[in-house]
Amino acid sequence: GLGLLMLWAVLLGEAPPELLGPYLGMGLVAMALYRADKGFARNNSWRVSEATLHATDLIFGIIGGLLAQGLYGHKTAKPGFVAITGVIVVGHVALLLAVGSGVPRPQDLQHLGLLVEHLFDAVAPGP
Repeated sequence: GLGLLMLWAVLLGEAPPELLGPYLGMGLVAMALYRADKGFARNNSWRVSEATLHATDLIFGIIGGLLAQGLYGHKTAKPGFVAITGVIVVGHVALLLAVGSGVPRPQDLQHLGLLVEHLFDAVAPGP
């Protein structure tokens, strides 16, 4: 659903095609992280943190994250994780609807990029 909304907005010329790259690239990263974490869980070894999974979903990986959750059945039984993922989905839908309506200007999207960077640093601080 979310991927179709994004694609629809781009095809109608309501959203910049530059959105496709980040959503596709980070979606693949998110899918890889969810798959790896599922494997780690089965082997009872080191895990990918939930904060990292959510941060990846937040920075354009949400479509891949949702696909991976469905394909691998990973994290779908954890109500807290599902709730945070739902908030991230709502945020992405709001962003795509806003971009599709022409509300944000290019400089607004640059500010959004800085905000996402700060959020990512807050959610998944470096070593």
